[in-house]
Amino acid sequence: MATTLQEILERYAHEHASTHAVIAAMPDAHASFRPHERSLSWGQLAWHVATTPLYYVSEVFKLPTQLGWDLDSARPPTTTAGLVQALDDIYDEIVGALRTKDDTWLDEMTDYHGTMKEKRWILGHVIDHEIHHRGQMTVLLRLKDASVPMVYGPTADECNEVRRF
Repeated sequence: MATTLQEILERYAHEHASTHAVIAAMPDAHASFRPHERSLSWGQLAWHVATTPLYYVSEVFKLPTQLGWDLDSARPPTTTAGLVQALDDIYDEIVGALRTKDDTWLDEMTDYHGTMKEKRWILGHVIDHEIHHRGQMTVLLRLKDASVPMVYGPTADECNEVRRF
């Protein structure tokens, strides 16, 4: 588990790069793909992944960001390039806001859906949330026969053969 702010930012940078690659892999034609009536569409899921960290930084931690958090006026991009740009812009905002803090700030307790948690724990959970939904997005890529990029290792699209373990 990352314990310092620098370690958390390094972990977030690594996970962000993988999420960027996964979102960038979906062709625009499939942005409205929804595998089940109760599921989010690809575009909605990508927007959720992009914006959730901004919610926690600006609303839960009350750190100033230029983008802010406004559910009423937030409009998801309609293209893959727009979703990737939003993801990157939000990532830059979050990292900039967090870099104004130090390790002692991570020890502070704050409300997390009615339970008091350390900010360190919340940031770890936000990163885990991104990982969880990124995994869902890789399945959606496969269902639409799009190439699945490497996340923690090569995918079948990046190897000449599927390795059996």
